[in-house]
Amino acid sequence: SLIPKLKNVYKIAHVFYILPGFDEKEFMHVNLRLSIEKYKLQRKKIIIMPGVLHPAKSQNIAIDTLVLIKESFPEAILFIIGSGDRLYTKSLREYTRTQNIGDSVIFTGYVEDEELKEYYMIADIVLQCGPIAGFTIVEAIYSKKLAIYPTSGNPPLGPVEPLQVGIILKNNTSYEYAKVIYAYFNNPQKYKKRILKDMEKVKKLYSLDRFTQETLNVFSMSN
Repeated sequence: SLIPKLKNVYKIAHVFYILPGFDEKEFMHVNLRLSIEKYKLQRKKIIIMPGVLHPAKSQNIAIDTLVLIKESFPEAILFIIGSGDRLYTKSLREYTRTQNIGDSVIFTGYVEDEELKEYYMIADIVLQCGPIAGFTIVEAIYSKKLAIYPTSGNPPLGPVEPLQVGIILKNNTSYEYAKVIYAYFNNPQKYKKRILKDMEKVKKLYSLDRFTQETLNVFSMSN
């Protein structure tokens, strides 16, 4: 989304961007060190929300979504993964208590990439409520998980949403998220083919081979 402004406003004619490449093998052989007993995850339905803790990311909507989901699935839990502003984080923790779901929302704080992959592996749903679908969605799909996120508008911002992968919601509300999650929890097999199709789309755009070739192309043009 920066490219048009750099070219049209700042008159920089030659601007290139290269999307990152993801190694599919890293998502196939994750060593699950996370203890099921540690979080008492037996027979739980797990939603994760990775990202910086910031009001723009709307973690509060994810918490409201869990409140709705627990009416039908009391075993559902939400992992909020990441760190951010301390006051905002404190307000989120307090909010979970006012909603009486403090025990069902787990704040992990910052985690390293290897541990983050473990959370993807144990998740049923990867949720984003922020304004632009980022590489979290790509990582979720590489992990063969259903990703749910809001549209950023028309035309969509960022490189992920135009692929039309995951479930893209027009209305960024807890009710809309809960409706999709409820449907998935009731019949996850219904979404299996969709997730595999999404993975094929993502692999074409975010493969290491594509990243390597585009990098070489840019170096060739600069020479």
